[in-house]
Amino acid sequence: MGAPLIAAQIGMAVVGTGMKIMASNAAKRAADASASAQQAELQRQANEENRIAQEEKSDRVRAADIEFASFLATSASQGGALGSVNAFRGAQEIGFIEGIDLARISANRKGRLGSIQASSESVARGARRAAATSRVNNFATLVGGAGQAFSIKARGDLLATQRTIAEDRA
Repeated sequence: MGAPLIAAQIGMAVVGTGMKIMASNAAKRAADASASAQQAELQRQANEENRIAQEEKSDRVRAADIEFASFLATSASQGGALGSVNAFRGAQEIGFIEGIDLARISANRKGRLGSIQASSESVARGARRAAATSRVNNFATLVGGAGQAFSIKARGDLLATQRTIAEDRA
């Protein structure tokens, strides 16, 4: 095995190692792009959740205003026959129910946002795992390539030594 052949084999091993590392890096970039897209979608979902919750609150406040106006109209149509204490209690109950509804809307929103946040954290953990795996794979590929190049060089040296011994004997 001549020196040019050994050099060519070592070169092929180095190129093969480089190609494996490039493929690993490309896979990591694709995983990063996917994680970024997932994070963007989760952010969009969180924004939409906030918008919907705000609309639900607004709708509930509007409905409470209508209930209260209806209550006042009923009270007025009876010539104030409800009395100030009953009118106060009725108004208080409308406000209380409205407050409970708004609190429920907020609690539901927080729960859904918590779920979105958990998904976001899961995506981030996956991206970190992919990056760590890529680094380990690149290192293993580099070490394997170096070992392969060393093995080719050692085989060439062994063959050269055997050839020298055979020539000396002849």
